[in-house]
Amino acid sequence: MDFHEAISDAEERLAAARADILDLREALSIAEEEERALTLELKGMRSFARRLTPPETRAEPAPRDDSNVVRIGPAAVASHVDANPLSLMNRSEAVLEILRRADGPLNRNEIAFAFLDEGREDELDKISLALTGLKRTGRAESLGDGMWRLTTAAETPPPSPVRRLHER
Repeated sequence: MDFHEAISDAEERLAAARADILDLREALSIAEEEERALTLELKGMRSFARRLTPPETRAEPAPRDDSNVVRIGPAAVASHVDANPLSLMNRSEAVLEILRRADGPLNRNEIAFAFLDEGREDELDKISLALTGLKRTGRAESLGDGMWRLTTAAETPPPSPVRRLHER
């Protein structure tokens, strides 16, 4: 084998390796999309199962030893979650809150399922309108294929309204 044959052979192996890489990337993309669809389906099924199970038959969390805990009234406890339930927010702020809590980009179906988990029901079209409004104001951005995420300007959660009342 002369030097030119060796170069030709190496170029053929390189082309085959690049073709394999493209095939593997496509397979990975398909697998990731399938994982995302199955995760969404599982979230929906769990949400539906929670809504079907009567409250009195739901499994209770294991009892805790609260013997050293001093109980206080709800007015004294002011956390971000307690002060800002999704049901009390306008739709755009609720969508922002769900996007803040998410580990990555979400589509409108995932946002709707998150709303259901929080006891809020909104139509998909209205969630889409909220997302469009958030995009227009620069607080959310579309990544294509129906996926949305926060912009850096919207990642900081708003201050708690309870805290603002106490600061006056």
